Amino acid sequence: MANLVEKLLSKQYLVDYSREMSKTQFPLQELFPQSTIPFLDVKMFKGAKGTNINITEMAHIRDFDAIPEQSQRLDLSYDLADMMLVSREMPINEKEIIQLGYTDNDEITTWIRNNIYDDVDRLTMAVLARFELMRADALTKGKLEINENGFKTTIDYNMPKNHFGQWDWSTPESDPLKDIREAIRLIQKDSAITPTRILTTADKLDELCLHEKVRKDLLGSESEQVLGLNELNQLLSRKGYPTIAVYPVDYTGSYRELNKKGEWEVKSFLDPKTFLLLPPGKLGDTFFGPNADQIDMQQDPTVNAQQFGGVTTIMYRDVQRAHKYVRSSATGLVTFPYADAVYSATVQ
Repeated sequence: MANLVEKLLSKQYLVDYSREMSKTQFPLQELFPQSTIPFLDVKMFKGAKGTNINITEMAHIRDFDAIPEQSQRLDLSYDLADMMLVSREMPINEKEIIQLGYTDNDEITTWIRNNIYDDVDRLTMAVLARFELMRADALTKGKLEINENGFKTTIDYNMPKNHFGQWDWSTPESDPLKDIREAIRLIQKDSAITPTRILTTADKLDELCLHEKVRKDLLGSESEQVLGLNELNQLLSRKGYPTIAVYPVDYTGSYRELNKKGEWEVKSFLDPKTFLLLPPGKLGDTFFGPNADQIDMQQDPTVNAQQFGGVTTIMYRDVQRAHKYVRSSATGLVTFPYADAVYSATVQ
């Protein structure tokens, strides 16, 4: 009976379950796909690869028998950035351990077991959610500014300052399509890449669909057609604009955390005023590296722990108390080499 908690959460169960949970898809993983590497530092290329690489190099005419001009490889400068450790844990207290071991009430036992399994889900998702927030901050701010639990650092992706816009669509005189056109031309000029996608929120989509100037430009002044996302994208595509995707407002697009009053507060990963113009393809990576809990698991001969999915979940005991703890951890970092091929606008 004393090892019932260990049987519920065996090391092999936690390894296998964490690996599967790490495959959970958050919306921005399509732009920054996850992968694991055996290092704790990552090459952070400065600026977008498109800035110079995608622009054709020019050769020059020479006389016969003259020596050709020599080319040279582009200097792709980068910094080495350390991965960050993300971790969260949940206690299994003495009362729960005793009830699991000695109660005859199956209903109570089942309830506690389900709570413990839910804890594993919640902790793993909490760790993965922190990386989704990194991806969102990279896109909207061009940098990660971390100040949590006494840990402070800044990762600057070198997004050009003129690729941040403040747009006001609240007046009839505003022209959203003009704002989008100008942002597209700016990205083309700076990176030789044409944005093919727009990512925004449901609030900004509604504003765009209801804006009189947009309706007039796309439908004509006499039309009373109701614009939705599909209709809007068809019209935008015909006129050569990027098509729009909306960041979800359900649980995959939101998270909760305790505020200073100790109350749960629900937030969206993307600010409701966000309007992003994006190039085709992936924009970077979400790299996971090794962590101390993973190394401990791999050294245990009873555990087949050769393949980890990024997040590692373990159970350990407080030697000074009878409490046990479930902990999920991951070391990782988001890279963003295409930072200067993105335009990030805040729309009022």
